[in-house]
Amino acid sequence: MEQINENWIKRVLVTQNNHNSRINSGKEKCQELSLHLEKKQEESQKKCRVLEERNSKLQELKAVYREVNSEANDLVYKKEQMEKDLMLMMEKIHQEKDLISKQDNSVSKKMKEYEKAKNYFIERLGLRFKKTPSDQIQMVFKSINHRKPNKLYIFSIKIDENSKYLVSECHPLVPNIEELVQKLNATNNLSNFILSMRKAFKSLCH
Repeated sequence: MEQINENWIKRVLVTQNNHNSRINSGKEKCQELSLHLEKKQEESQKKCRVLEERNSKLQELKAVYREVNSEANDLVYKKEQMEKDLMLMMEKIHQEKDLISKQDNSVSKKMKEYEKAKNYFIERLGLRFKKTPSDQIQMVFKSINHRKPNKLYIFSIKIDENSKYLVSECHPLVPNIEELVQKLNATNNLSNFILSMRKAFKSLCH
């Protein structure tokens, strides 16, 4: 009977030891698992922080890209506007050059008419020409009034910015001078205008 009890006690002790050993082994495994989970959790948190940092950096890069893209679009728009303004300016310059060229040709033609008339009237009518400081041509007649042959009859003529003749001075005043100037601009015949002015001056002597 005692032998049975001892065997039973031994089995109980063995069972208990096995149980304790399993418990201890389970505790160790639980601790290992807990440490493993903690490590994984730390790694996960670290990865989350890295992802957050990367996401934050990505948002910053997106903001920079939008800003740069906006500035690039603005520069493209400004460049297009500048090109349009430049084209308009070049077109205007060409138009002004054409206008100046036409005006120069007109003035040159009128100056040739001046020279032609000058030579004719100096020889035939005793007319003197003088250029004034204001770029006008002053024409002086003598020997119009036979009672006062040295009396001077004067008028000054110029060309305005529209290539039109203007009489700025006339002594003595000719009553129909405006009509004569209109005819001059219509015909562009300076010689006939000078003859008409001489006749008008002569008519004032009567």
